[in-house]
Amino acid sequence: MANKTIRQWSRNGKDDVDVLYIGNSDGPDGTDLTYSQSVIDGSSDTATGLTDTQLRLTPLPVSGPLTDTQIRLTPLPVSGPLTDTQLRLTALPVSVPASELHIGKISGQGDSIHCEFARPSDTTAYSINDVVGPAVTGLLSFTNISRVVGGSLYIVKARLMTNQSTNTATYRLHLYQTTSPAAIADNAQFAILWANRAVRMGYIDFDPVTTEGTGSDCVISLNKDIRLHVKCDASIRTIYGVLETKSVFTPTSAQVFFIDLNVEQD
Repeated sequence: MANKTIRQWSRNGKDDVDVLYIGNSDGPDGTDLTYSQSVIDGSSDTATGLTDTQLRLTPLPVSGPLTDTQIRLTPLPVSGPLTDTQLRLTALPVSVPASELHIGKISGQGDSIHCEFARPSDTTAYSINDVVGPAVTGLLSFTNISRVVGGSLYIVKARLMTNQSTNTATYRLHLYQTTSPAAIADNAQFAILWANRAVRMGYIDFDPVTTEGTGSDCVISLNKDIRLHVKCDASIRTIYGVLETKSVFTPTSAQVFFIDLNVEQD
């Protein structure tokens, strides 16, 4: 099919017009024509009847990416609202909702959680395996030790201090996931029970506590060789403990104990 432009000829009697024929004929010689006709008025450069395909011999020049209107002859058929992919050339940046997916994070976070208590106001001597506990009988609590409710963590360092500068005892801290173990009163023997097997998570040993030079009023023991994995119960961020002495010693009345746990939270 050939395109030919004929000057100074019109079927409707107009002068000085351009007629665009799209067909196989030779134009205005009286032969039968198979064509599509459009008229352009030379004075105003307006057109009637020409399609977008007929008007453009080359693609539409544009600056920047083509729009949806330029690319498509008809609007994009959709069912429901347009998606972000259909509307945009690039994905819409969005904020990430809170979750346990740590984007770009390659390690856990650390924290230090402590428990402090005063034993009863007496000086009753302790025997080996006796519980050293608070004046009001109960388990020791390490509150908010996990990052999230039901979270897990590693205990990587433990520090025990007490305000009796002459104390040289060794101690063991037993750890539990819940308060299920029955609390053992101060100065009673510690008992390990089969019934607590599901919630018992292990223990941490402390070497004999020591003090420093003249003027010191307390003792300390530091255990840096730990990597004990523990997990909180599903509804809390706390673990529980019982302190046991592995030595015989005579305490002071209302003697205070301080236990600090350094952790790496999952």
